[in-house]
Amino acid sequence: MWDRDEAIWLRIAGLGSGSAIDWVAAFAFFAIAATYFLAPVIGYAPERRGSLMTSLSLLLAYAGLTVLQYGVLYLQLIDRADRRPDELVVLGVFGIALLKLIFFFLALLTFVLGLQSLRLSRKDRDDSRDVRREEYRDEPRYDR
Repeated sequence: MWDRDEAIWLRIAGLGSGSAIDWVAAFAFFAIAATYFLAPVIGYAPERRGSLMTSLSLLLAYAGLTVLQYGVLYLQLIDRADRRPDELVVLGVFGIALLKLIFFFLALLTFVLGLQSLRLSRKDRDDSRDVRREEYRDEPRYDR
């Protein structure tokens, strides 16, 4: 049976039977992936989705840090089943948890920036309603 201190250590590290932030990160990953793949279908240009892909990559790094955190914890529990964990291990697990928080925040930030950078595709726009097109029709064009 586990010692009470080890159970508390698991809760502090967020490694109990799936912490809440891990479920939020999994939901965010699938929501961002759906946005990434459905943006061109809705009518946005597919060229400006780099920030959304960066957000997905950061969430994959978050998942990798979670696996690393579980691995460190597992090795610590196997190595020292009857004793308290070393201070260095506790600091390492806390550092990994801090990195996870930073990666999750950056993923959400790049997702919002990616949503702001999306532009509607030109082929879906109706140019007859553009007022500026009437004003500059007679001027020479230099972009050809």
